[in-house]
Amino acid sequence: MSVNRGLDLEAQSGTSPAPGGGSEDQDMGIHRSARDAREDAPSQALIPARGQVELETQAQGQANTDPAPNDLSLGGVPNGGGSDQEPQVRMVGDFDNNANALWTLYGKEAKSHDEARIQSLKDDMDGVLIFAGLFSASLTSFIINSVQNLQPSPAQQTAYYMQQNVAMLAQISQQISSIAPQVAIPPNPPPPFSTFKPLSSDVRVNVFWFMALVFGLSAALLAILVQQWVRDYMHVFQRYSDPLKSARLRQYLYDGSEGWYMPVLAEAVPGLLHASLFLFFLGLVDFVLNINTAVAVYTTIPIGITVLFYVFTTFAPVICPQSPYQNSFSGLIWYIVQRLHGRRYKDRGSSGSSKVVSPNMAKGQMQLAMEETERRKGRDERAVQWLFNNLTEDAEMESFAMAIPGSFNTEWGLGVWNGVFGAMGHENDSNGNQLATGPLTDMNANNPMPPAITTPQHSP
Repeated sequence: MSVNRGLDLEAQSGTSPAPGGGSEDQDMGIHRSARDAREDAPSQALIPARGQVELETQAQGQANTDPAPNDLSLGGVPNGGGSDQEPQVRMVGDFDNNANALWTLYGKEAKSHDEARIQSLKDDMDGVLIFAGLFSASLTSFIINSVQNLQPSPAQQTAYYMQQNVAMLAQISQQISSIAPQVAIPPNPPPPFSTFKPLSSDVRVNVFWFMALVFGLSAALLAILVQQWVRDYMHVFQRYSDPLKSARLRQYLYDGSEGWYMPVLAEAVPGLLHASLFLFFLGLVDFVLNINTAVAVYTTIPIGITVLFYVFTTFAPVICPQSPYQNSFSGLIWYIVQRLHGRRYKDRGSSGSSKVVSPNMAKGQMQLAMEETERRKGRDERAVQWLFNNLTEDAEMESFAMAIPGSFNTEWGLGVWNGVFGAMGHENDSNGNQLATGPLTDMNANNPMPPAITTPQHSP
């Protein structure tokens, strides 16, 4: 390229060969033309190559400007260097918007579950606050009266010194008015009032009543705190509109409440109030015994009956899990008994193995209720009868009739319905009606309707 450019410059400058050098100049021209042809061929070939090099250079520069995805995974810093852009953070792994239906369903079920549980706790705490307020007010009046027995009484001290003064005045009066030999006046003042020491019964009474007051006020404080905790817990359903965020935050807080035994603490709050009441009863009996024995006996009898009934309700669900009587300490007794010598139940699985009932009383009662026994079949029969007897609307009866076929799909369901129809037959026979029954096993699967109940026609 440089040679051709030099020749072009010489041609433009008008320089020509000297005259008289024809053949020599021609030879030089021929050689120069051949050389120019040889040099122009590679120069023309370099034109497209140079364009390709420029395109590759531009592409490489653009590649250095935009970082590759592999570079971002290593921290978001491009390999080309010299870029001041902030690194982009990539989500490691998460659900997309297509999973919102799942988490919306989770939020609905969790809200229903938590609302039922929270409503129960709220009702309990409201009752605790009302009872604690009334009980503390009544107990305070007893304490005001009993606490005076723990310190010297100014009235008793005044009466003592007045008696001593009366005795001295009587002696002086005898000395003045008596003709007999004068009575010697005591030279020393009367002895001081004896050192005060409260009775042991007064100390016990005040200990019981002050402890009762502390337990009652502590129960009220914990009730207020529990209401605040559950109120903050339920705010999770209104805090975020994104179902995934709401579900994760709810599960996060739910695991925390279970791990820190917040439900156990909430159930123990009424127990503090119960303990406060029984401490008051102990102090009341001790207080009345020092006043009058007959009054103390008649006061102790109803208190003893109440205490015995409370002890019975504590152990009743442990002895018979179907018992409706329980209190705040029943769950603790259930837990201890199951850990030491647990009740067992037959598992519903195919193996039918015997397993230990859960130490949680609510879960344990559910396991015993689902145990496959003849008693469970009887409960199922009574449940169906109760449902049938309590349906009053036509729409409810229609729904009941449509739900019946699905309960004949198993042998257990057939046995339950046989028992139901048998019980209904005995009931109608006792009322003078006849129940047309047939074996359920002969029913067609396409028309598994229960037998009709007919009323006998009386001839005139």
